[in-house]
Amino acid sequence: RALVETVCRAAMVTGMARAEVAQSKAVAGLKKQGVEIHYWRGEELQAFRAAYDEV
Repeated sequence: RALVETVCRAAMVTGMARAEVAQSKAVAGLKKQGVEIHYWRGEELQAFRAAYDEV
């Protein structure tokens, strides 16, 4: 069981690392094309989470 958990954890971490690299390249490409990147504020994210939890 420990071996399976370790392998799963390693696969997940590797996937997340690869996705982060791919996303940063994609965002950089979008910025070069003039796309403006906006971020949600903490209180907005909390409101979204509260609404999501209601559903």
